Amino acid sequence: MIALPGLAITILIVLIGVGLTLLGLARFLRGIFETRLSNFLRFLNVIAGLLILILAMATLLFQTLVVLILIWMLAAALLILGLVGLLAGIFDKESPTWFRALLIVVGFITLVVSFLVFLLPALGELTLVIVLAWALILNGLTRIASAIVGTK
Repeated sequence: MIALPGLAITILIVLIGVGLTLLGLARFLRGIFETRLSNFLRFLNVIAGLLILILAMATLLFQTLVVLILIWMLAAALLILGLVGLLAGIFDKESPTWFRALLIVVGFITLVVSFLVFLLPALGELTLVIVLAWALILNGLTRIASAIVGTK
């Protein structure tokens, strides 16, 4: 994502669109051909399939909106991850001091990045993706340190 963020975004959107298309078709076809289901469940599957197909088309047609939603979802996940890391660093008295300090620093950076994404959406999609990717790398390195230390 860091090397080719534009390509990564496009691939992600296409994969989401294709996945939604396949899911929608599966639901739609199940509703039409699955005779073991009640008429009500068949109807629900047909409607769900059609709605998912519409969502798949919207995903492919309105890519900018999809990217913004995905970025906000990732920022929300990072907000939670950062908060948990920060609190774990503060309250986990069993881990080594250096690891607790690492959790606090990375947790704080992750919180700042998530707030940055929410507060400054005008930074542009590519900038936000790069910032989020670095936050994920930092958190991944923290997970590696956790494995070395042997914490859960």
